[in-house]
This record gives sequence, structure tokens and C-alpha cells, in this order.
Amino acid sequence: MTTNAKTPSTAKTLIKPAGFSFTAKLPLYNGPFNVGMMDIETKPLAQSDSSEIKGMPYKRGLLVRIYYPTTVTSNSCKKPHWLPISPLYALGYSSFLNLPWIVGRMLVSPLTSKVTIPSYWQTPLAHPSDTQTTIPSIPHRLPVVVFSHGLAGMRTTYSTLCGSLAAKGFIVLVPEHSDGSACATIRQSNSSTSTQHEHIAYLRPDKTSVLPGETTDDYLLRLRRAQVEIRADEVDACIEILKKLDMGSFDPKDNLIGNHAESGPCIDSFKSRVDFQHMVMAGHSFGGATTITVLSRPNMPFRCGIILDPWMFPVHNPNVTVPYLSIQSETFHWKTNLDQMRSMMGLVPYSNTTDSTAASTVLTTSTLQHPHTRFGYIRHTAHNNPSDFSGLFPTVIQWAGQAGSADALRVYRINDDWMCEFIATIYEQMELKLPRSAEYKIGQEQDEMIAVGDQAWNDLYSRLKK
Repeated sequence: MTTNAKTPSTAKTLIKPAGFSFTAKLPLYNGPFNVGMMDIETKPLAQSDSSEIKGMPYKRGLLVRIYYPTTVTSNSCKKPHWLPISPLYALGYSSFLNLPWIVGRMLVSPLTSKVTIPSYWQTPLAHPSDTQTTIPSIPHRLPVVVFSHGLAGMRTTYSTLCGSLAAKGFIVLVPEHSDGSACATIRQSNSSTSTQHEHIAYLRPDKTSVLPGETTDDYLLRLRRAQVEIRADEVDACIEILKKLDMGSFDPKDNLIGNHAESGPCIDSFKSRVDFQHMVMAGHSFGGATTITVLSRPNMPFRCGIILDPWMFPVHNPNVTVPYLSIQSETFHWKTNLDQMRSMMGLVPYSNTTDSTAASTVLTTSTLQHPHTRFGYIRHTAHNNPSDFSGLFPTVIQWAGQAGSADALRVYRINDDWMCEFIATIYEQMELKLPRSAEYKIGQEQDEMIAVGDQAWNDLYSRLKK
């Protein structure tokens, strides 16, 4: 790769931890900082009338995982598990894949229960005054990424991508959506002293919920659009949590998860530390649809977005006027989905008579809603390459057709570099400095794994079954 500026020599990179182990391991993060994590859960909201409608979601309180840079290095600090302790998450993944219950209990749960995330639990946010001389200085206020997970994901499904952003200095929030699109989610009761909880299972479409005169497709569209609106509302709730953290007005006792005494110093460290001028909305698959929905809302706080392999079916009347980067896999494509993406970008319907001489260029600015919007794909990848599964169980995931033949760590690195280059281009005045990668810029030599602009459109449309 050709680079304009390199990551500091002390930065870690996306590599597998050394040593033999019978336990699957997540890659180390690509960034100079260690990563801290905490969960925040707020009290449920008053249930809406839709709570009584079978087969439809309703609003609940917010559960969010926050990834952030920390300078703590002590091995005595707790490393969080990749899956929460409850086996219901592993069973939820199994159910989504239509695996028998016994397979989830006897195979999936044991395989994932010992996996830990290469981070530190509830450590303080890195501060300019405590940054070590061996790593770059960190700004007082840090930019924000809100990342929306895909169908059957949850708050740790994309920990490699989100943790790598945090390792570069971002505060990353990943809401575990309560709309029934997560593999599972466990919510505490209203009382912080109660041990009761609610299990929100993956919501499978229920044909008995089809209304009179409504087709099954109409019901599915109604369901998915209801879900995507709840998801977008939960993104708004993330911003409200950030505002309280920044103002120092979030009371640790209002967090329904964890030990208040232990989480207090971590929560306090976010006071006056959030850069609300440099915020990025991002998501994968259904999270991509959520990103588009959020960016289409009036008065939303994000000035750019990152959309990974979006599922366009739930998107209604997109009106995204801020720049965004759309990175596709090579195989998650059908004509309707591609056509909707082109329409959203303000492009004319695709024609195979497109001038091939422009195939390697980025989309012409005259046909885009915003001149800095970018579109491309990563070769030899499949839909779930951005998730942690492709790194944890590469052989199994490739065999199942959920990840491509490309090396999983290299795909993570390309996604990471591409996203950072885009953010750095949009937020040129951002105090946090990111590594720059020339192959993702117009007119520069490209990584052979990626295709952009007209070349990407031509490739993806040509792969469609005739």
C-alpha cells in the first residue's frame, strides 16, 4: 500500500495474538491506543400502542456498548467477553441460522463463551495529560462514531472494526437494537436492584400478523420500516447519552448495568470530552439502512456517513445530503438493491453501455447528491466479512458462504483504512489526526483488492444473474 502518512511506529496492527490456543481469538486492534469499553442501559420508555400488535416491534430503553481510547495498560484490568455471559446470545445466533437448539447449546455457546475482546473494561477515557510519550498525543475532545449492527447482530458483533476506530481516538457507540433485529438482547428490569430481566428474542416475520387486504410483502415492508425507525430513534438516544456524559449530568445510578461504584470514574472521565462537531454515522446491512434513515432525518447531527453493504429494502424515501462512503462486498447484490443505491446517489439507471474508459474513476461529481460521496467494493468478500465472525472462525464462515476467499485480516484492514481516509478527507480540520492511505484517493494507485466508482458498478451489475 502507498501511504501519505504512516501510523506511528508504536501503533498496533490487525494481527492475530501469538501463541497456540484451543479458543478462537479476535485480532488486535489497528491503532496506537489501548481500548476501553463500557455498557450503558437506560430505563425503558413507556410502551407505545404497537406493543400489543403481534409480530411488530415497539420502543424500549437504550442498551449501548461504548468503545473508546484508554491509556490503561495493566494486565489486572478485566477483559470483557465477546458474548455476554447469558447463553441466550449464542442461542440467538444459532436460531437465526436455523441450527437446532442442541447445536447452539452444545457447540456454539462453548466455542464463543471463552472469547475475550482485546480491551479493558470500564477504564477511564484517555486524557491529554496522561498520554504516554510512546504514543501520539490525544485531543481534549474526541470525535464520535455511532455504528448500527446488522440483522441478527448485537453490540459486540463488529468489535474488530469498532475497536480499531477507538484505538485511533474515536468514541464509538454501538446500540444493541431492541426492535427484534438483534440475535437476542437481554434487558434489565426498571429497578436497578432487581435481578429480573427481559429476553428480547430475534423477531421472525409472523404471517399471522398480515392485516386484512395486506399482502405478505406489504407486511414485511411494514415490519422492516417500523424496525428501522426504532433503530434510528435509538441512534438519537445514543446522542442524548453522549450529551449527558459530556455535561457530567449522567448519574451512574441511572445505568441499569454493572456496579455503579466501578463505573463511576469511567463515566466521569467523559465530561467535556466529546467533539460534537465531528460525528460519523455508520452501519452494516440493516445497519446500513439505519444509517441512511438517520442521515435522511432533518436536523440530524452527523456531517458524514459510512454505509457497509446496505440492505435497501427497509429504506423509505432516502434524502441523504451529507457525503458518505458506501463499501460493498462482492457477492451481496441483486438488481433492486443496486438500483435503489444508484437512485439514492442521484445516478441515472445503470446501463451496460457505460463508457468503459471511465471504469477506474470515481463517480463524476455532477451525478452525485454530494461531490465527496464515494462508492466501491472489496473483491473476494461476502456479506459478513465486516463482522467478527470472519476473523474468529474464518474457515467455517467461508465454508458457509458468509465470508469470501480473501484473508479476513486483510479485509478488516482495508475497511479500516478506507473508512479512516474518508473521515479524514471530510473532516480536514478535525484535531484528531488519522493515518492516510493514498490508494483510496482519486487518481492514486489503488489496492488490487478494491474497485471504486464506475468500475465497481460495472463489476457488481455484471455479476447479477441474467
